Amino acid sequence: MRFADGRAVAWRELAQALSGHGPTRVLAKSDHALELVEASQLLTHTAGATA
Repeated sequence: MRFADGRAVAWRELAQALSGHGPTRVLAKSDHALELVEASQLLTHTAGATA
């Protein structure tokens, strides 16, 4: 799943993190970096997403 800010995450990893079952951080990839971020942060700081 790619977000408007250019970061992308695996949708299954995101779904699991948001469900509360397992880790709440996901691996976010962009053209310039890899980072572990809180899944909820991706949804609150991003206006929209495309699959």
